[in-house]
Amino acid sequence: MCGIAGIITFEHQPTSFYIPALLTLSTTLQHRGPDDEGFLLGNASYYTIAGGKHTPPHYYTDYQLPYVPTSVLSTASVAMEYAQVGLVFRRLSILDISGKGHQPFSNADASIWLVFNGEIYNYAILRQKLTQKGYVFHTETDTEVVLAMYQEYGTDCIHQFNGMWSLVIWDRKAQTIFASRDRTGVKPFYYYKDKDKIAFASEQKALLSLPFVPRICNPNAVFDYLVLGQIEYEQEGFFESILELPAGHNLHISIPTKEIKVQAYWNPTHLAKNTLITSSNDDLEQLLLQAITLRLRADVPIAATLSGGLDSSTIVGMMRKQLPTSYFPVFTSCFEDKKYDESDWAKKVIDYTKTNWQPITINEQDCWSNLEELTYCQDIPLWSVSTFAHFQIMKEIQKQGIKVVLDGQGADELFAGYPIHLFFYWLELWKKRDYKLLKQEMQLKSTFKNNYTYFFKYYTKYELLRKLPNKVLFQLYPSYFKHVNYLNKDFWEAYKHRLLPSIQQPLPETLQERLGQELYNTSLKMYLKIEDRSSMWHSIEARTPFADDIGLMNFSFQQTAHDKIQKGILKHSMRQAVTKYLPADVVHRKDKKGYTSPNNVWIENNKESFKPLFNNEVADYLNIQKIHQNYDQLFSISNQIENGRTFKFISFPMWKKVFRV
Repeated sequence: MCGIAGIITFEHQPTSFYIPALLTLSTTLQHRGPDDEGFLLGNASYYTIAGGKHTPPHYYTDYQLPYVPTSVLSTASVAMEYAQVGLVFRRLSILDISGKGHQPFSNADASIWLVFNGEIYNYAILRQKLTQKGYVFHTETDTEVVLAMYQEYGTDCIHQFNGMWSLVIWDRKAQTIFASRDRTGVKPFYYYKDKDKIAFASEQKALLSLPFVPRICNPNAVFDYLVLGQIEYEQEGFFESILELPAGHNLHISIPTKEIKVQAYWNPTHLAKNTLITSSNDDLEQLLLQAITLRLRADVPIAATLSGGLDSSTIVGMMRKQLPTSYFPVFTSCFEDKKYDESDWAKKVIDYTKTNWQPITINEQDCWSNLEELTYCQDIPLWSVSTFAHFQIMKEIQKQGIKVVLDGQGADELFAGYPIHLFFYWLELWKKRDYKLLKQEMQLKSTFKNNYTYFFKYYTKYELLRKLPNKVLFQLYPSYFKHVNYLNKDFWEAYKHRLLPSIQQPLPETLQERLGQELYNTSLKMYLKIEDRSSMWHSIEARTPFADDIGLMNFSFQQTAHDKIQKGILKHSMRQAVTKYLPADVVHRKDKKGYTSPNNVWIENNKESFKPLFNNEVADYLNIQKIHQNYDQLFSISNQIENGRTFKFISFPMWKKVFRV
């Protein structure tokens, strides 16, 4: 797990251009890899490798390998005059923590170079397969396996990977760059391009540190965030001209021809069209165990987070099965207000599994005093106070010297864990005219007061909105979502057309289709961004078994909707598969809290401190005069249902302030 970055120029550039830029990229990404740093400068004919001030000194002398440097990067250490490729690597040592895991990593003749961020959990199986083909390995890393897989299978190698990754491979002889991002976007990859060059990095802030990357706010992303509640669903996010390589995509660059191609290699929507199978609880249990077991491989201490919900509890229960004698630590975020606190549920799991519980109380004042740091860490405006809770947990884990933590992101999207999934299950039954089963399911108790009322009200409202003339829709929307009235009027008028795609697209035909949408480049990707930034800011590798295990995903998308939801119970198949690992009341718990936090209460308690944020710096987006006129009304929300909209009015101006855009 690491940070990667680099610059590719289509024409030769002097090393005096490259060296300061690479050093700046490395410094900005230091938190992602404090254990080691490495650099590569090269072109088709020559290359130079170097370390940095965080490269352990003995690396320079102890390892006679083609990729381990002998000196620190400086003008004096680089003999070549011009380059076209510069690569940067920051290492968080997890597997084979010796200098053999140093990157940029090369093959024996140094013709192919790799920088790799992530974990390929099935690397041992792939290594055995390659050994049988004659490959010889010199390290215990998955990095060496990734490069050998590329040598054997070319760019198709990624189809055999099970895990999370963001990688760049430079073929020095062919003068091509191949970049790839894992299927669901667990690991980040951003890039900037102009007619002369491409720069890439694990985080946007690293690209912003380069003098040639403009620092401009993207109003499209701002509108989607404030109005639609979406965080960077499109390739161009909050920073104009910085692009995100989408999950499940590859990037191909030919340096001689200047050709750049982005291609999808995976999409879960086609999985939803597979021949459905009759789900077996035993099969799912074994797949869950396998996914979690693979993610326990590490040469450093490992831990887990635990909310008390089914997903994180399953991870802790199955970790106990695989680590029967280990007193591994388990961390829970706690709130003083019992309305938001789940520690009683977490305690049940701890007592059942007999693990080392570390409850961490999340403090209101700590949240606001750390808001600027948290915003800088995330690169983007925040989702809600719950982001801080996750950030604070990672801070405590780091204090205890732990580098790897397992987290439960992705289970809701795989196994139907959100209340809205009931609607899409019922809709599927209705469209299939399975009225008998539909009636049975809707008569059962669920999270809604009246299932029939909810279903037909939601369906009618959605279909009505789709059919409304655009002019009428634009008039009605601000009256329904009152916060829109606090936007700058010109901003609303210029970008209100962005409402149409999300409102006018047809509803998914099946539950599986809806889950595929959530899993891929939309809501789950947003949660994974929060996960990655909060953990890596504290130099911790977060592993998410539900979000990136290909076997688990394939199985899930072959299940029927009735496997996942039965008798009004969400995640039915998953509950059945984990019964022996958890207390019964946790397995059958129905009061899902999700990301609920004291968001509204904390905002109202601290509203006076936010007033300076609403100034001319955000006047192009927000109606500053109206916000100040109705300030108490806007931020007196402790008795309202939490929906995050008010928090976004605080987080957006804070982001603009922190990043000076």
